[in-house]
Amino acid sequence: MARKHNPFNFSNIKNFRLVAPTSLTGNKIQLYRTANFSNIHEADLNKLEKEIGLKTYIDLRSNTSYWEKNEMEKLVEKLAPRNIQYVNVAVATDLQPLDSSKFPEVKAYGKTNARYDRYNDPTRHADFLAKYMVFVCKYNGHLIREVLHTMSIPSNYPLVFGCHAGKDRTGLIAALVLSLCGLNKQDIMDDYILSNEGWGEMDSNTKTSSVYPESLNAVFEWIESNHGSVNNYCNSIGITNAEIQNIVKICTHSDIINGLPLAKL
Repeated sequence: MARKHNPFNFSNIKNFRLVAPTSLTGNKIQLYRTANFSNIHEADLNKLEKEIGLKTYIDLRSNTSYWEKNEMEKLVEKLAPRNIQYVNVAVATDLQPLDSSKFPEVKAYGKTNARYDRYNDPTRHADFLAKYMVFVCKYNGHLIREVLHTMSIPSNYPLVFGCHAGKDRTGLIAALVLSLCGLNKQDIMDDYILSNEGWGEMDSNTKTSSVYPESLNAVFEWIESNHGSVNNYCNSIGITNAEIQNIVKICTHSDIINGLPLAKL
């Protein structure tokens, strides 16, 4: 299940690629993922608008810091004149930094994992990302619901979604979508770890750009242990079977996934 990074040859965007299964390469691809979309040059945005007719951008970042707030406002200014819908769903709200008093479990983990430790030790970093992504699923399902609901509306496409690095929050949402579309875990994992290539060469200061199989495996293990399947998890957070069917149909241009009629998914 090969992916092509930066299919539009953007000069200032990392980790940009399609999400829909590769069986769709002969069709009009509708769904893309990216890192910091605020960095896109006007010429590249013109190209994207012209070639795919972009209608919606879902920003998974939060505006809790001045820098991110400024970046998000900059992006809104770029998209508004083009009538591209900007949707902000901060899926990690209250979990960044991981010391939120609202969630003792999160707070306890944050206190025992100093920032420099987890960013300089790949093992601790992988464990941190695993906990982080599970926390998002466990505590912020209502925000994941907003993202998937937006993705279930055909008129919102073509659609791009992303966060700062386009790997953790974005990787989680992409994994859920691909799972709903019936892809097996290995194909989903292969797509997830492509973010390491999407960031290119990494120096000692960019280790946080790495993703690890253990992190996504932890998410699937938690979902399966507590809900049985990704479909059931999505139902539990308020996504209806009809919305799931819409996402699958949009992403695959098909009423049949892995031999099963959509109505039975």
